[in-house]
Amino acid sequence: MLLEESHKDVPKKAGGEGSMRIFLFHPKIPNYPHARFPGVVVFSEIYQVTGPVARFARQIAGHGYIVAAPSSYHEFTGPEPLAYDGPGTDEGNAYKIRKVGAALYSNHSLGEGKRDDSLERAGDIKGEIIMIHGKADNHVPPEGRDLIRNTLHEKGVCFSFYEIAWAQRKVTPPRSLVFQD
Repeated sequence: MLLEESHKDVPKKAGGEGSMRIFLFHPKIPNYPHARFPGVVVFSEIYQVTGPVARFARQIAGHGYIVAAPSSYHEFTGPEPLAYDGPGTDEGNAYKIRKVGAALYSNHSLGEGKRDDSLERAGDIKGEIIMIHGKADNHVPPEGRDLIRNTLHEKGVCFSFYEIAWAQRKVTPPRSLVFQD
């Protein structure tokens, strides 16, 4: 299947100036963007949308999906990926900490005025979602995962929830392959 890649810079509503870059991957089809396809959002690792993340998005798009991969740290830096090295890892981890954890279970601790309401609005989700978490991941502790899962059940959201044994919920190749980019 032929694919097209592009990006959209979406103006931020909260926090004032700037934008969030969303990378788009989709089948090359006549009448696109008026054609309709199912969509997938791929949230990237701490290095933003890197080569391995883009390859993963292309694989999904190759099955007929529109894939959106937002820049993770649009509040702090540009959309360029961080380097797979010590300084890039330190920078990504610092941004991750500054973001104050995962928005889904933040309990009104994110955003201007600290009034995020993503869990309260979970019932607004109209499509099916899939969530993958690492059981040993300290970024979303067990009580946060339980809160997310229980809220999605209570709100009647169609979802699949996977907890893998590892600390990270990665879909990228092993580190030895990543450095070949």
